[in-house]
Amino acid sequence: MQWCLSLFVLIFTLDAIDYYKKRKPAKKQFVSFIIPCFNDGNTLEKTIEGIYNSYSKNMFEMIVIDDKSTDNSLQILKSLRKKYRFRLIINKENMGKSISLNNAISFAQGNILFFVDADTILNKKSVHDTLLRLSNKKVGAVSCPYRPMNRGFIALMLEIEYNIILFLQGAYNITSGVNLWGGCIAIKKDAFKKTGSFSPNAITEDIDLALKLNEVGYSVEQSFFPVYTYVPETIRSWYNQEIRWASGSIQAILKHFKTWIKNPLQLVFLFLFSVLSIFYVIAVIREITFLNNLADAFQMVTTGATKLKNFELTGIYYGVIVLRNILSNLYFLIFSVPYVIPLIKKYSEVYKILYLIPFSLVYYPALSIVAVIGFVKGILRYNFLTEGKRAW
Repeated sequence: MQWCLSLFVLIFTLDAIDYYKKRKPAKKQFVSFIIPCFNDGNTLEKTIEGIYNSYSKNMFEMIVIDDKSTDNSLQILKSLRKKYRFRLIINKENMGKSISLNNAISFAQGNILFFVDADTILNKKSVHDTLLRLSNKKVGAVSCPYRPMNRGFIALMLEIEYNIILFLQGAYNITSGVNLWGGCIAIKKDAFKKTGSFSPNAITEDIDLALKLNEVGYSVEQSFFPVYTYVPETIRSWYNQEIRWASGSIQAILKHFKTWIKNPLQLVFLFLFSVLSIFYVIAVIREITFLNNLADAFQMVTTGATKLKNFELTGIYYGVIVLRNILSNLYFLIFSVPYVIPLIKKYSEVYKILYLIPFSLVYYPALSIVAVIGFVKGILRYNFLTEGKRAW
């Protein structure tokens, strides 16, 4: 319990130091917003509209790449060009996100590149804070955390998960981050070129880019102002996303191990969170086993006149054990509290604190197991993803 609370105190102290740090006002400069699109017809207009509502109209250009979409994305883009001003690049064949973005750089005129996914919606606060952080010469790239645009149980659990990542990566700002949120990345063009651009063989091109920036001498930061994005709505799509993130993370770590291990802060956090996750999954499995034993015990209660008495004694005995286990594992629930609080916007939403129960008892153990599967897959695929080969 004590080390868990100490971890929280450390994380939020570092977050507060960075959040309240005084920064020089950012000068208005010309920015290039680049949007890769593949079958994003349903969200394209909101993404483009969000950019127009987030920055001065005469101070940016927009480049949209249609990566051989098979839905109505291209038709929608051609229609949107009548309302919004942007350059449209049409790939003759599907090239993937990394190659599409790399090719689009030759058309970008801004010294700041904003890579924005076609299902992400920007806002003025996130854009302003991002550019403010980039005014620091040492900072090469800044990304923005996510808030789910859609609703539902999975989206709710993902929002809590995103809060964990938000506060954790915010703490890394004190030194340098080793991750970027791929849906919204702002990067200096010179820094991007020094890294050699996006790696086509990277499963998670954002994490790979963050580590490459560290290698060439730039620091990476995360804004505390989120952007909205559409998240998975089915268990299968959620599973695929988590597998990709986990396998991409381990691939990037193996590829840039010397750079990754030089960040002592993230090593400490990774170790502590891993230990917490392992013990948490073990505790949940132990409780499931205990409940099975409890059910067997009640079935063995003798029949006849002593049935009720034996039932009461068995219930009292196991009830005490259940209560003891709940109290001893209480810190797993406490672990989730700080990440649920941001969901509460007003007093009438205090009930949302109860979301920590399904998150702690169901979602987090499932996430930990899926992450392990993803790590294993990432290790197995590592030797097959050679430089220049697409990861998908």
